[in-house]
Amino acid sequence: MSQLKYLNKEISTNKTIRKDPPPPPVAVTSQKDEHRYEEVAVGQKEENLYDKLVYTEDAKEISTRLQSIEDNQEKMAAEFRSHYQFLISEIKKLQDALEGVKTSNINLQKSLVESSTVVQESVESLKSQFLETSDHLGQHVLQVRKDIVALSKRDPNSPPPISGFESPSHHGATDTRVKHMFEWDIQSVDNLVKTQGHVSSHSYHIGDLNYKVLGGAEFLKDSIMSVRIYGESTHPSGTDHLTKSGRFECKVMVIDRSGAMTDWLIGKVVGNFFKEKMWMVGNVSVPELKKKNYLAQNKTLKLKFTIDIFK
Repeated sequence: MSQLKYLNKEISTNKTIRKDPPPPPVAVTSQKDEHRYEEVAVGQKEENLYDKLVYTEDAKEISTRLQSIEDNQEKMAAEFRSHYQFLISEIKKLQDALEGVKTSNINLQKSLVESSTVVQESVESLKSQFLETSDHLGQHVLQVRKDIVALSKRDPNSPPPISGFESPSHHGATDTRVKHMFEWDIQSVDNLVKTQGHVSSHSYHIGDLNYKVLGGAEFLKDSIMSVRIYGESTHPSGTDHLTKSGRFECKVMVIDRSGAMTDWLIGKVVGNFFKEKMWMVGNVSVPELKKKNYLAQNKTLKLKFTIDIFK
């Protein structure tokens, strides 16, 4: 009896421990599982097609073309960089040129202002000279009129007056003379001394001889100024030389602008206008003129030419 209970207990225990074997595989019958098998099949087909494309001649040609395109892109990029650097360089040159133009424009404006100032000063100087010349000419005309009136009233047996007409003893008692005067300002004397330059005055017209005269100054070494006069007939084909003597005497003096000193005689020359065209009057030392204060502070020298025409 006890053995039977033991066997039953053993049987019951074996039933609890023993496991059933796994069920056999069941064929896939669901619609969902069939769809999965189709996707795997399609993937395998696409993979086979990719292999064919990659390892065909067409794929090699495509690879070559892609490499060519990449090479062309690199070449274009290099050319772009080169052109970019060139443009940057040209822009820099243009900027430098523009700065140069701006600088030149500023310099030109400064030069224009300076030139305008010099021109204005020259105009003012010419105006002053014109007024002085006009004043001297007016005084000369007035003096001539007085001499004419005096001649018309004088006794024929009396000697001629000395103011406008005078009888030089060295030319004979019957000779008379007509006086002409003009003045000339020589500017920038220091520069002329330094460069040993030559300058000429305006021309002075002698109406009764149809003749024009002008002064000249040449600056020699050792600061010496040589003064001359030049002449030329205004009617070269005329007959003035046949009817008139043309004899003259010319004096050149340095004028003291302040009036405190007497005029400095540079020299005197006698000649004939119809026989020559240039006459040497005299020389003067520029340092000596400065020492005696005949040279103005603006480095201008004033000369007076007195010409006596012998009748």
